[in-house]
Amino acid sequence: PQRFYSDVLEGKIVVVDFIFTHCQGICPMLSATLRGLQQRLGPLVGDSVRLVSISIDPERDTPAALTEFASRFQAGPGWMFLTGDKQKIDWVSYKLGAYNEKVEEHFAAFLVGDAVSGQWSKVVASAPLDDLEQLVRSLVTAREKERG
Repeated sequence: PQRFYSDVLEGKIVVVDFIFTHCQGICPMLSATLRGLQQRLGPLVGDSVRLVSISIDPERDTPAALTEFASRFQAGPGWMFLTGDKQKIDWVSYKLGAYNEKVEEHFAAFLVGDAVSGQWSKVVASAPLDDLEQLVRSLVTAREKERG
């Protein structure tokens, strides 16, 4: 069990997406982009950056299904795949501005945020990986400057 703020967000720079494992549309592209970001950021992922993929179809996306999906995209440490109670997932997606009642019409973007500064951005799924990487690195740099 994970508490979304204290166990997932707190103290981290995060890149969040909403997926479902049987998606034939945008979800594989979102996950491939996060795989590329994971490779480019290297040890930052897991240290100061966390990648978070949240299933919006918890009835079908069991922990086993998510584990298999994660392995297809070579998810490493620092990339979490979360599922849980549908009401709680809906609440999280609503609070992050990503809620859609229809699974097939779900939010097709990344939410990039710094839980410490409260700075959040939306990055469309079709944005170049360079743009996503640059945004994450700018948050890491800003955090490092604050620390002195």
